[in-house]
Parts: sequence; C-alpha cells; structure tokens
Amino acid sequence: MVHPILGRGTQATASNSRSPARRLGRSSAAAGLRIDLWLGLLAVAAVWLALPAASAWAFCRTTTCAVLKPPTSCTHDPITKCWATGIPLSWTTQCMSFSVNVHASPLLGLNYDDALAIADASFTRWPLATCPDGGSPSIAYSSKGGLTCSLVEYNPNGPNANVVVFRDDVWTHEATALALTTVHFNVRTGQILDADMEINTQSGQVGIADLPFVITHESGHFGGLDHSHDPNAVMFFQYSGVASPDVRLTDDDVAAICDAYPPSRPVPAVCDFDPPKGYATDCGGDVQAACSVAPTQSTDRRSWKWGALALAGAAVVLRWRARRRRSRR
Repeated sequence: MVHPILGRGTQATASNSRSPARRLGRSSAAAGLRIDLWLGLLAVAAVWLALPAASAWAFCRTTTCAVLKPPTSCTHDPITKCWATGIPLSWTTQCMSFSVNVHASPLLGLNYDDALAIADASFTRWPLATCPDGGSPSIAYSSKGGLTCSLVEYNPNGPNANVVVFRDDVWTHEATALALTTVHFNVRTGQILDADMEINTQSGQVGIADLPFVITHESGHFGGLDHSHDPNAVMFFQYSGVASPDVRLTDDDVAAICDAYPPSRPVPAVCDFDPPKGYATDCGGDVQAACSVAPTQSTDRRSWKWGALALAGAAVVLRWRARRRRSRR
C-alpha cells in the first residue's frame, strides 16, 4: 500500500473506501510473498489501529492488513478509518541501520556528507522524543556508511541494506510523490524486515530545504507509523511546502512512536546495527515493492498505496536519552 505525502496544490484520489489520505506519492504494491516466511511489502504510509473512542490521539499504525489485497477478515474502524484488525508493524530489534547512496543528488547540488547530515537529523528526531509517560522510544538509528547500490530490493536469503536514494534522472512512480519508501514485513508477525526510500528530486518539487520534513515524515513510515488525522502532525498526509530545518514532532507524533516502541522495552547494552543476515553495500536482493512522498494537496482525499520509510541517521550509539519535545509551530 502506498501512502504519499502530497504537496500544496496536488490532490490524492480515494480508493478502498478509505477516508481522506495524506500521501507522499504513489507506487505499486504487492499483497505479500511467501519466501521462507510470509512477507508483506508495503509502502509505509498510514494505517490507523483501532483506538479507544475516548482517545485524543489522531495517529495510526500500519498493520499486516496493509497489503494490496487484504484478507476479508481485515476491516477499518468506521470512525478513525484506521485498520481495526491486523498486527501492527514494527522492528523487533531496537537498532536499525540505513545507508545513503554515495551519489546523493548532483541535481540539487547535494553531496553525500550533506545528505547524510540531513537524514541523520531527520530520523533521529523520533528516538529523541520524550514519551507521554516519560522515557524515550526504544529505537535507535545508525548509518552503515555510503551505499553504491541504488535499487529498491530485499534479499530474504542474504545480506541487505536499507537504502536512501535520490532519483535525479528518472521517477517511475506517481508524479506528485515527493518520495517513496518500500517496507518488507512478515505478514504473520508484523515484523519489519527491510525498508528502502526513494526521493523524487527529478521533478523539481523537492529542494534541499524540503528534505528535513520529507525524510522525517518518511522515517515515521519506516518505523511502522501511518498517516495522522492531525493537520499539525509531521505524519499528516500533506506537506505545506513551508520549508524549515527545524522540524518539530507534535504530541500526536510522539504518542505514535512511543506506542510502537515503548520505553519499557529492554534495551541492549551494545547495539548491533547490521541487518539479520549481514550488511550489503552492493545490489543483489529481490525487489519486492515501494512507497512514496508527495507535495501538499488542497483536498482531503485518502488514497491507499504502498508506502515506506527509509532511515537516515549517523548515530553509532543508542539514543535512549530523553529530550523534551519541542511543540510544533
């Protein structure tokens, strides 16, 4: 399923009888594959978990129902329009890595070091949040270094890498998408196995100043978050187009990441950021699907597509320390 973030002036289409979707772009998706385990591919965007009626939070979590052809047992909450069924997606490990493509974006005049710095600042906003009940989300991000491969792929039988790549030449997804992320997951457990992010620099819709917001939003999808109905949230489906390097998570964003990765989870003394079957700097996996990010839209119409989040972060140590969340402007 793709959930793109729309930019100002663009419009999303509705499908699957869903309410207005905040999307980041469009792409194709697969319903899932069976490769040793049942794998689901998904462009992580947004899928609300059924929340208590009294809940003030607007966030959603993506679930195992977020496949191209969900089973008939998958249903949406009639009020929140989030998935009311399915297992919420999350990484089972607390330590995730990402790799920015070494070419970065010549079209934007963006080199690798600067791209990595923006990605790191964007993605580490999530683990540095302070949860409502205290503590920080039990998740950490680290860069594994520059990646030469520019393909979106997942290799179920060998080494992998979570790639962040800038598409300067060709963009094969929805034209209004600012970015697209592909997430592979186990449909039986909800475990996220891999995530790759593509950023649409070719269209001219994304500039360097827009990257902090776009990547912060996409990193939320990377962690299993769906779009929020809160128009002030980073995970809202639209991007206002007002660029700022100081992207601030709202209370709703913080509640979402803390719900997915509670501070109470045990944390390892030493983080291993390698993928389960090793880290690969070259191409060689099996492509499974993709997700995207797009500019703001004027109409609140939800379109369900595959979405995914890519991680970017240069931290090599766990970021468990608490930091007071700054309110969004």
